Amino acid sequence: MIRISGGRFKGQTLKAPEGKGTRPTSAARREALFNMLLNGMGFVPERVLDLFAGTGALGIEALSQGAHSCVFVEAAPEALLCLRQNFERLALSPQEASVIASNRIKEWGEKLAKMKDFYPFDLILCDPPYQKGLSKRAMDVIGKVPEIFTEDAVLVLELAFDEDLPTLDGWNFLKERKHGQGKLCLFSR
Repeated sequence: MIRISGGRFKGQTLKAPEGKGTRPTSAARREALFNMLLNGMGFVPERVLDLFAGTGALGIEALSQGAHSCVFVEAAPEALLCLRQNFERLALSPQEASVIASNRIKEWGEKLAKMKDFYPFDLILCDPPYQKGLSKRAMDVIGKVPEIFTEDAVLVLELAFDEDLPTLDGWNFLKERKHGQGKLCLFSR
């Protein structure tokens, strides 16, 4: 069971697909991430982009912690169903949460550029399947539409513990924090 760790939805549970197709970020890792952002950096996100969203736990946690809106990008039908059910359960409005259902990474930038009511994003959460190089692919594609980011946007990559840190054009590495079998890697524009 996935439980929101802080903010207005603290303690609320989220629905997740059965099986191993979706790997939700653990409560401890989400809590560590938002501690780093809110307390360590004094950064309160307003407009969030959640790539490889799965259940939406990261983006919903951001909304719970004070963000105004979030766009969730996901491809798996089971995860999309759970994501939409989680929106309903939490009574998220269409102005707060929107979904792009697409498995074609090369189209993400174009689709995001059409969502003018939701950007510029100041926090990008990217939690792809481990060891497939998808974070670099996704960031290379959406990096071609720089108008969707604020000048001081923060990017969070969640990677496997032993996965190499990608080099991302236009992003500066800030810090890395290891948690269990994964790590949180923070970048800024």
